[in-house]
Amino acid sequence: MAKRTPPKRKYASQDLPEKTATRGSKNVSALEGKVIRYLEARKEETAAKNIKAELSKELKQAAVDLGVEENGSHTLELPGGSKIGNIRTVKNKVDPSKAEAVLKNLGIYDRCTKRILDESELERCFQEGLIDMAEIDSFTEEIESFRVDVRGPK
Repeated sequence: MAKRTPPKRKYASQDLPEKTATRGSKNVSALEGKVIRYLEARKEETAAKNIKAELSKELKQAAVDLGVEENGSHTLELPGGSKIGNIRTVKNKVDPSKAEAVLKNLGIYDRCTKRILDESELERCFQEGLIDMAEIDSFTEEIESFRVDVRGPK
């Protein structure tokens, strides 16, 4: 069976006029087109995620119902060569309250733990006058980020 590839779709600037708006310009039709395409792509992406989630749920259940179980995982091989798997994953997580006594008893607690700055307590110390803004600024860095915010007409 030949592998199907979805048809290529044109998005964003690939199929829009090369006009760009300048500050104060009334000619923003190219941007309006890009906004419409962006919103269409976002809607399609949401629909695709919903379809994928539903298919995933159904395929996992099929693997459990019809597949071969090994160590909690279920695998189903289909006649065309495809496989469906509901794969079990196990992660170990340390319980800090239980680990504390053991590590202290072994004398390695300080080596295995880290202290974390409590920013709420730092703010209280600032409000109480125990530290000033210049001192806080000496170890504070500003991180700036941007995201696109596109909304359709109301």
